Order: sequence, then C-alpha cells, then structure tokens
Amino acid sequence: GFQFLKKNATSGIVFNGVGVNGATYADFLKYPLQLEELKQVNPDVVMISLGTNESLSTITKEEFQKSAQDLIQAFRKDNPTLPILLISPTDNKLKGDRIQEIVSWIKEISTQNNTAFLNMYEATGGKGYFVKSLARKEANGDGVHFLKPGYTQQAEMIWKALNEALK
Repeated sequence: GFQFLKKNATSGIVFNGVGVNGATYADFLKYPLQLEELKQVNPDVVMISLGTNESLSTITKEEFQKSAQDLIQAFRKDNPTLPILLISPTDNKLKGDRIQEIVSWIKEISTQNNTAFLNMYEATGGKGYFVKSLARKEANGDGVHFLKPGYTQQAEMIWKALNEALK
C-alpha cells in the first residue's frame, strides 16, 4: 500500500513507499490509479526496486523490458526529465540463477531510458547473499523476502550509493 507522510512537509526527505509482495513492473501498469496517486506527490526522484518476482516467473526479456520501459515512460509522461533510479534485485534462494539475467535486463533498460542504475545484486555480494542473510536472521525462510534487519541493511546501502553519486 501507500504511505503518505505529512502532507504539509516543506523540507527534508518525504518518503512514499509502495511495497506490494509479489509485485512486478507489469503490475504497476495494471492499476493506473496507483501511478496517478504517486505522480500527484510530484516526486523529485523515483526509485524502482523490482525484478525478484519476475525472476521467479517465465517472463521473456522482451516482455520484461516492455513493462519496465512503459513504467518509466508513465512516470515521465508529465515530467520528461524526472530522475529515476532502477535498483536491481538481490540474490534469492528460489531462483538465484535467474537473477543475474534479470539484472542484465534492468541495466540494459536503464541505459536505453537514461535512468540511474544500482546493481544491488553485486553490491550485496551476489550469489549466496540470501543464504548468508538467513544465517544472520536477516531473511525470511520463504527464500525471497528479507526481515527488517535485512531491508535496513539494503536501505543503508542505497543511501550510501546515493550519497556517493551526489558528491
């Protein structure tokens, strides 16, 4: 769902999160109301972190990249210069081998659409990251989702990467 923080905020960072278990790039295109509500916030930057669920499916490169491109274009429809950061998925325990393929597709679509790209698969150490996270009690036994400590660690990595990029 949506988390809208303090409508009257005038400074600092206002974070609106849309976290839906099982969501894919295509899912956000199915429900135009969600996109319209997000665009009404008038974001300074959009960060999209998807791809894990596609790695568990039989989606083709063409289908995936069309959905990703359509989502980027939907966000930029009214603001063509809107900065967008695509964040790749990390390793998972179910189909970790497919993640690398998905990451390459996201990187390619990022280049084609002039967005920033953060390779979280590489940043977290690649294959085996999920199993290590399980051992540290930072991941869920479902093989895909993380627990609060795991997501917190990833958020800190994203924050650090943003700070480095803005130097």
